[in-house]
Amino acid sequence: MGAVISRLNVTVPSTLRLASFLMLISITGEELHLFFARFEVKSPEAATSHPPALSSHILTVEEREDKLRTALARLQKKLKAFNEVKLDCDQTAEHIKSQAQCTERQIKMEFEKLQQFLKDEEAARIAALREEEEQKSQMVKEKIEKMTEQISSLSEQIRAIEQELGAEDVSFLQSYKDTVKRAQCTLQVPEKVSGVLVYVAKHLGNLKYRVWEKMLGTVQYTPVTLDPNTAHPDLSLSEDLTSIWPDPVLLCCQQISSEMDWPPPPCHWRCCHS
Repeated sequence: MGAVISRLNVTVPSTLRLASFLMLISITGEELHLFFARFEVKSPEAATSHPPALSSHILTVEEREDKLRTALARLQKKLKAFNEVKLDCDQTAEHIKSQAQCTERQIKMEFEKLQQFLKDEEAARIAALREEEEQKSQMVKEKIEKMTEQISSLSEQIRAIEQELGAEDVSFLQSYKDTVKRAQCTLQVPEKVSGVLVYVAKHLGNLKYRVWEKMLGTVQYTPVTLDPNTAHPDLSLSEDLTSIWPDPVLLCCQQISSEMDWPPPPCHWRCCHS
């Protein structure tokens, strides 16, 4: 190492401590040369005594610092890009959560409408069943009341005749003509009731199909729906994703003429097929 220092012909500053100088002994030849290159070279011959090939590959401390700063700048730029992408991912995650909540709420609203329709339809059909039950029950009730009166009348006639048959001969002969007239019954034998049963087939036949067919009249099929993920942020979409119109806040900022009808008629924008 002493030979190397002698060949370089440089002067070490007097302020350099011995301990620091001894640490240089473990440095490679190229790094040692770089260290001494920062100090003044005493001999012009020593400056030209290095091999040209070695001198062309040696960078000064300042050059290496610049090179490191350049690499650091690239890393900082990349870090910034990573942070921007992460921020975008964080915002996207929040947007996904908001989208899911809004979509879930809309799904529940749509099914609540369907459930309400089914409840109303159920109530209407049960009401029709109750009305038919009441009508036919009333018919049977009236027939029962009439027959009860007739049965009571016939029972009285039968008891009276039975009493006459058990009477003494004189009494029997005296009331015979009246008893014979009393025994003549003009009442017709009643027919069994018919046509008063509940029309079950009417209420249950193809029930689901008929309800579904009626439901078709309350809904509308749209072959084209709009994708909110591709819609311009200045546009508003309807809840059923079938129509679109400008954002009213944006229109107010642009000071739209008061003569313009608001809200404007929705413009149908075909975006995707369902």
